[in-house]
Amino acid sequence: GSFSLRECHLAGNRIGADGALALSAALPHTRRLSVLNLSGNEVGCEGAGFLADLLVEAPRSPLTDLDLSANGIGDGGAADLAEALVGCTLPRLRLSLLGNEFGARARAQLRSSVESRRCGASSAVGETLCDDAARGVVKGTSSGGKTDEVEICENDGDIELLLPPEEQSPTDVCGV
Repeated sequence: GSFSLRECHLAGNRIGADGALALSAALPHTRRLSVLNLSGNEVGCEGAGFLADLLVEAPRSPLTDLDLSANGIGDGGAADLAEALVGCTLPRLRLSLLGNEFGARARAQLRSSVESRRCGASSAVGETLCDDAARGVVKGTSSGGKTDEVEICENDGDIELLLPPEEQSPTDVCGV
């Protein structure tokens, strides 16, 4: 059977990789879920891998907004998500990865996956296929008065990827 959940906000519940696995098994059976907020849940790179599988294995899902902010995803999880974005057939997706730390290679993989979808071609790791994909750094003020930077990489509204600023030092518990 299926159920008709439209939005699922589980921010800050520390579901970890096990919770991400359980969600990735259950969510393909939802017919209406468009928003999944898993920010601050410590899913790590392993959990990101489970959720990446969900992006590829749920082609008819109405999911449009996936928030994986502040989950300790690291480079290994970023690589899994980048690969999934290339194979993802969702018509539209906003993926927030703010508050995670990625190295230069992982950032390049994520950018390239977004750009390759725009061009309709897959790419090698770090290869840029489209020079005209919209990229920019947006500065905004958070509620605490601190200035935050957000890198936005998008491809004509099909995929919008929110990345933390490059200044963060990468730490990866996944060994990639």
